Amino acid sequence: MAGVVGDPHFETFDKRKYTFNGFGEFVLFEALNEKRQVEQIVQIRMRPFSTGDKARGTVISAVAIKSSSSDLIQLEKEENSQNLKVMINDAVLDLDKLAQEYIVENGANVVKKKDHILIQMTNEINLVVASDLDIQVMLYVPERFKSRTRGKKM
Repeated sequence: MAGVVGDPHFETFDKRKYTFNGFGEFVLFEALNEKRQVEQIVQIRMRPFSTGDKARGTVISAVAIKSSSSDLIQLEKEENSQNLKVMINDAVLDLDKLAQEYIVENGANVVKKKDHILIQMTNEINLVVASDLDIQVMLYVPERFKSRTRGKKM
């Protein structure tokens, strides 16, 4: 498991912890197949966070996930709200009408829980996204991807 919380505090799969206050869009995670080609990608968007007139760092404002065989699933924090907007290939998914689970036709399930959204990819990579003052991200990756992951600035 790896994750990001707060103003972003990161924890890597090997349990290293660090804070990164970059501004922009970043590849949080790439999983590579046996041929070292990208099979899965998770991107995050980070924006400045301030209270009053004082900058306080950055927070995650959006996250997107896509595999080589799936639709693009994006989650964005709604303005002045703790709610998440979920989009599949840029079409907004109405979470109020979502009973429990939404099956994306190409490679993923979107599951609405009480306090988070779970995205289950067919390659067993799971993304948990919660929203409070910022977006928190937890990423669960099967052991078979060990030594085949990376992150980078876009």
